Amino acid sequence: MKVNSSILLLLIFLMLSGVQAWSQKMFTEGKITYSVTVYAPDQKSVPQQGLFTISIKNNRVLQELEVAGGFEQKSITRFKSQKYISLKTVNDIDYAIEMDLKSIIQENSPYRGAQWVDGRQIRKLRDYTIYAASLEYKNGRKFPFFYIAEYQLEHPEIFEFMPEIEVLPAIFELPLNQGFKMRFELISVLELAIENEVFLVPEGYRIISEQEYRELKH
Repeated sequence: MKVNSSILLLLIFLMLSGVQAWSQKMFTEGKITYSVTVYAPDQKSVPQQGLFTISIKNNRVLQELEVAGGFEQKSITRFKSQKYISLKTVNDIDYAIEMDLKSIIQENSPYRGAQWVDGRQIRKLRDYTIYAASLEYKNGRKFPFFYIAEYQLEHPEIFEFMPEIEVLPAIFELPLNQGFKMRFELISVLELAIENEVFLVPEGYRIISEQEYRELKH
């Protein structure tokens, strides 16, 4: 039997890249959990540990970051209504700050159009097989990471530095202010039912605009 050369080349590419495109699944509802480690620039301080959870239900996303020492960051993203809601506490008062999602996505435009570069490393992380890769941005900077190939997100833009990624990040590091960095490692990907109430502003929070929040800070 004669095999079409273009099909043969495609199969070889998929085998070498490790991306099993034929078995990939869109992750539309469930919870993704990462361990978080915050490193100081001097490498002498004890790293701070935490958790980052992403709850997804179709076009709604709840992100919760908690790090030892009391640092918390929570947000609700509603892609259908183009709303981003940041949950913050200022002077012991809880606020839900409504922002324009389009503007936030626009801020990530420098990370779009990046070139995918396959890495050579494949290893195990808990129960997952993870693959090395990097994104090369238009300005020449590179963003290395590991990923799992089984899932794809409908809204990958929840990952600021990887807004067009077609796999699920497994290990990556984000730069922070003053030389700190935050490392994320995948713990679990669970397909399960998420209650609609999860994506509502919690009771007791005062809903304000981004402009009102700026005025609070001055």
